[in-house]
Amino acid sequence: MSNTVQISLIGIMVASTFCQDVVHCLVVSNYCIECQLLMSYVFSISERVVEKSLILDVAMKELLEYEKFLGYLNQQVSPATLIFFILSTIRTFVAGSMLFQPGFLSLDIDAHWLIVVMLLVQWTTISIAPLVSAAFVTYASRTVGQVGHQVRVRPFGYQETPSEQLDSFMIFTASHRGSAKLCCFPISGALLGAISIASLLFFLAYANQA
Repeated sequence: MSNTVQISLIGIMVASTFCQDVVHCLVVSNYCIECQLLMSYVFSISERVVEKSLILDVAMKELLEYEKFLGYLNQQVSPATLIFFILSTIRTFVAGSMLFQPGFLSLDIDAHWLIVVMLLVQWTTISIAPLVSAAFVTYASRTVGQVGHQVRVRPFGYQETPSEQLDSFMIFTASHRGSAKLCCFPISGALLGAISIASLLFFLAYANQA
């Protein structure tokens, strides 16, 4: 194979890898941004209900809209994000293995430790970002039930609201169990903590073996 062809193939590989990484970051960033918007939206609804600047009927309609947006996130956006999450997790494992075991991929590859650390930080961050964003959305969704109880127990500002309407709002918010998902897997703070502990133990055990 001539040098020109070899250099061209290397250039194509680098360009395609760069394009893939750009798409990877865009998909993950889009998921995180949508999670942030949903979290802000549901917190805004809760705050306006507590501040009595939003009537309960409108609040329930906006919560139904929130559930629709959350369903779109879980059904349309999360599958692609899960694929890239698996890819970034694999790259995180490879970068960590290269750091703890320099000859992990090939004895001919001698990457500088600083480059390996930068890759490890980069792919770890990309892997963690959607999990953290989804966990915050799940937390925000589960605080809705507390707002319903708070309004029913301390109906200050809603004295003229019929008790039946307050009860309906409390039941409606108590039945709200929305959670952000990556494909079919609900993400919560407890799951994120378990994954973090398991990953830390795995890397510590792998580092000791290396």
